[in-house]
Amino acid sequence: MIFLRDFLYVYRIRLLVNKEIPWFNCFIIIALWEFSSSVTPSVIGGGFIASFLFIHEGISFGRAIAYVMVTATFDNYFFLLMSPFSFVSSGIDSKITESIFILSYIFIFFYSTIMTITLFYKPQVFGYLMNKITNIGFMKKYKEGAIRNGNEMIVASKVLKKQGFKFWMYILFITLQNVTYFLIVFFLLIC
Repeated sequence: MIFLRDFLYVYRIRLLVNKEIPWFNCFIIIALWEFSSSVTPSVIGGGFIASFLFIHEGISFGRAIAYVMVTATFDNYFFLLMSPFSFVSSGIDSKITESIFILSYIFIFFYSTIMTITLFYKPQVFGYLMNKITNIGFMKKYKEGAIRNGNEMIVASKVLKKQGFKFWMYILFITLQNVTYFLIVFFLLIC
């Protein structure tokens, strides 16, 4: 299950970058992404590190952010789809736990919606935010790079929007294979 999960993640990355990165390098990105997710605080997370791994492979910053956002958004949608089934089947009847679950669900729903809008409908928002952040005194020296990265995000968004239905069905199918996380736990429990 671990091999299957990692292979599908590698395949998803390879599809997203339009096969610009070789298989082995995609594997390295996934391995380091997973490792960094487990050892860094959730505020930093693996996505932050993954962006730099993409950049190391020659992907521009804006495109790297777009690819990380796509994977995070699809993973969030997997959570939104599957977590109600898990919660209901768990049989937990604590009002506090139920409230925490509902609040988390609502937060992830809105967060995913904002990411989807930013990535597919209004990528200019990213450029706007980068521009505003670099208007702060000590950040002004990064303004030129921020504008360039904002423009790269817009270009990456246009490329992603042009992908056909079949492409997004592949990405969705691969993301739905996140169920392997649950299967890993299942196999550990029965062993």
